[in-house]
Order: sequence, then C-alpha cells, then structure tokens
Amino acid sequence: MAASETSRAERQMKRWQLRSRRIATARKLLPASIVVILLAMTAWIVARALLPESLARIPIAEVMPNPRYFGRDDKDRPFQISALKALRNAATDKTVVLTDPSICSAASAPSLWWSAASG
Repeated sequence: MAASETSRAERQMKRWQLRSRRIATARKLLPASIVVILLAMTAWIVARALLPESLARIPIAEVMPNPRYFGRDDKDRPFQISALKALRNAATDKTVVLTDPSICSAASAPSLWWSAASG
C-alpha cells in the first residue's frame, strides 16, 4: 500500500510540475504577445494617420517635391498652385494628389491664399 501511495504522490508531483511549467511559459508569452499586438496596432494607426486616405489606395508612380504650377484663369488673372509634394497615380497617370497644397490668386488687389492638409 505504501508503494501505491508513493507512485500516486509522484504522479501528482509530475502533474503539478508540468502545470507549473505551463503557467510560467504563459506568464511570459501572453504579455509579450499583447505588447506585439499593441505595437502593430499603433504602427497601423500612425501610418494611416500620416497618409491621406486617397494615397492609401493608389499605386504611386512618381513623387515630386515642392511642385509649383503657374497659370491664368479664364479672365486672364494669374494664379499659383504649390504643395509640399505631389504624388502621381501610376494606374491612370492623370490623378495627382498634393500634400499640404496652397493656392495664391491675384484676382483682387491683395493676393488671396488658400491652403489645406491634402488635396
């Protein structure tokens, strides 16, 4: 009877040790996986916030730093469109997305300036 109690105690001790190892592993892996998920979510949010929505969907063919366009409207008044950078759509080759655009119009005596975050 003493031998069966000893083997039973040994089995329980092995089960307890196995459970203890599993808990120790989970205590390390679960917080690490939470940190990885939070970092991935933060990176995704920052990336989506920095890129305008229209840029996230188009393939970019060309990036032009400090683009400027000078022209005249239908009443022959001069204007200027400038931006921090311009991104040309590779699919259509017609769409250009401006980052931090500004427009200057000399339609009236004091020049008018408009600006936006993107456009």
